This record gives sequence, structure tokens and C-alpha cells, in this order.
Amino acid sequence: MPADSYKLTPEERLLLLLASAEPGSRADEQAAHLLSQPFDWPRLLAIAHSQDVVPVLPYSPLWSAVRACAPPEVLSNIQERRLLVMMANMSAAAELDRIERALQDEGVAVIPLKGVSLLRRLYPGLDARRCGDIDLLVKPGDRERACEILRAMGYSPLGEPRPGQLSHPFHGVPLARASAHGGHVVELHWNLTDPSFVPVDLERLWARAQQTREPRGEMSLPSEELLVFLALHLPKHDTGLLRLLVDIDRLVRQERPDWQLVERIARRWRAQTLLFFALSHARELLGTPVPDGVTRSLSPGTFRRAVVRGLAGPLWVLRPPAVDNLRANQFRLAYCLMLQPAGRVLRAYRTYLCAGGGGAGGALLGLARGLAWPLVIGYSCLRRGPGHEGASP
Repeated sequence: MPADSYKLTPEERLLLLLASAEPGSRADEQAAHLLSQPFDWPRLLAIAHSQDVVPVLPYSPLWSAVRACAPPEVLSNIQERRLLVMMANMSAAAELDRIERALQDEGVAVIPLKGVSLLRRLYPGLDARRCGDIDLLVKPGDRERACEILRAMGYSPLGEPRPGQLSHPFHGVPLARASAHGGHVVELHWNLTDPSFVPVDLERLWARAQQTREPRGEMSLPSEELLVFLALHLPKHDTGLLRLLVDIDRLVRQERPDWQLVERIARRWRAQTLLFFALSHARELLGTPVPDGVTRSLSPGTFRRAVVRGLAGPLWVLRPPAVDNLRANQFRLAYCLMLQPAGRVLRAYRTYLCAGGGGAGGALLGLARGLAWPLVIGYSCLRRGPGHEGASP
């Protein structure tokens, strides 16, 4: 059973079994045992909603047993959520196709990131995963042309740009277009992440993606680059992390990436620690089949591994702190500590935890925040711990 080494509630254990793409040979027996105990169905539903995995649950091979036991109101809630997700995703899928064709017709190479593209690739139906904005990767030299094409299609900036959006290091200001179904938001990327933290080898990425081009011109990230990208993306979130781990679980099981190539890409991007924690969390919580040799090779030193797990380990994924600001900064601190080398750790720390505004006063405020947050986070982790019932959703 996934997460066997942790003291979890029956609701948490069943959720992990349902979320895993392949819960294991004894999963039926384990699920039956969990359902034979006093079971808090509203709590299962609350955790599933907080982790953003409600739509995928009915696709589990264990769902028939769950459906036979679940109260009608729980099943109705899940069905309503799936219908809402499917309607939004159908609209987003049609819009993504329209945008891809428009860019390709103008000679602009584009790779959809996450969202509907990932849903189509890894999931059995359009109702199986909630998707957010339409994120598109274009070559740095094509960003202005791509933006012009989107504007010609009716897209315009989504409100007044917030401070820092106009100078964002890897994507543009969100562009929105209204439609009969509520509209769509597009985020145009020219890199996968901030290059000052993770130096993605864009030249090799585009060369490899070119090999995946479909007959109609569609491009996608190869399995190995996609896996490392999902690992980069994961620690930037502080809620709904199980949904992102389910993406990784499905990618590993379905596409069976070349692990040697995955390691080489991660080291070239200086992302091996980020990948280590993403794979470790997926394996521990969902039983994702990651070879032991891979995690051993990627593993950081003992101290860093212990500190990051203390801040954002598997139990914190399931039971994140309830206070928004504390939760966000706890996971930001963990992200900083996953970067390599030390200079990038400090740069990210100043960016995320020392923001204080302009002028001398802002600099002093930023310094005070930078000194205070580790103390606040450390005290919270020691006092409440991920096993504390108050940390649960």
C-alpha cells in the first residue's frame, strides 16, 4: 500500500489508493479493509477537493467497491465536479487547437505545457483532471510574433499588470479572451522556469521536441524533459500537490522514460535535487515505480534531505499548514533549498522570502522578513508537525 510507513487516517489511505494509476496487486483487499472500518466520507471528499483529485477518482480500478459503499450525496458531489471539469476542458481543448493552428500557420513553433495537453496525453477522459490556464512555450525569438498573433485572435492583457509581471523572467503577462463559455487565459512562455534558478537547456529541448512533431505539426515535450519539467513545477505550489504527483505517477507508468536520459537532463539543468524529491514523493505516496538506483543517484546530502523533508515532505503534501502565508513560505523555503549550487539558493531566498519593497526602508523590511521567516516556519514545524491533527485539511 502506498505510504505504508506513515500513520495515516483511513480516508487518506483510501484516497492514495484511488489516486494511484496502478494501486497494486493487493489494493482490492486493502480497500475492502479500509471500507470495513468506521469511515468519514465527508472527510475523504474534503481532502480530495483540497488536493484537486476528485475528477480522477472514478477512473480508479477500485472505484466499483467505493461506489457500492459511498453515500449518494458523496457520489453526486463527485459527479457534479466531473461534469464541470469536462465542460471547461472541452472548451479549453477546442481553444488550444485553434491557437496552435494559428501559430503554426504563421511559422511559430509552439509546445503546449501542462493543462489540456497533459490531460490528453496521460488521462483517460476530458473529465479526469482540472486544467487551468493555457500555457504555451515558444522560442525566445518568437515571443513578440506569438503575442501579436494572440492579440489578433482577440486576446488582451488580463487587467493592469501587477508589479514584476512586465519583467517576468520566463513568461509574459496573462492574455484573456472572453467567450460564450466564460473565456480563456493564455500564458506565453519562452522558458520553462526562471533561468537564474534552473538553467534549462532550451536549445537541446527544442531539438528533441522537434523529433516528436506530429504529421499535423503539433509538438510536445519528450517524456524525459516532461518529467523533469513536472518536477520543477511541483514545489512552486503549496496546495493541490497530490494532483501534480498524479501527473508524475501516470507519466512514469505509461511512458516509461529512459532513466539514464532523465538523469542527464536533470544534471544538465542543475535540477537533480528537485527531481529527487518529486520522484520520492510520488513513490512514497502513490507507489510510482521509480528505480532505487535513480533516487540514490539523485539524492542530495543527508542534511539537505532531512531539512527539505521537514519542510515539504510527503506528510506536509497531504496535510499542508492551514494558514495561507505560513504555508506558502514554508514551501518556498523548501524550494529554495532544492536549488543548486548555493548561490542559487541564496538568490531564490532573497527573491521569495526577503521581499520588502523599494528604498532603504524596504530593504530593511526585506532583511527583517528574511531573518524572521525561518524562525516562524521552524517553530511551526516543530510545534505542529505534519502529524498534528490541526495541520490536516
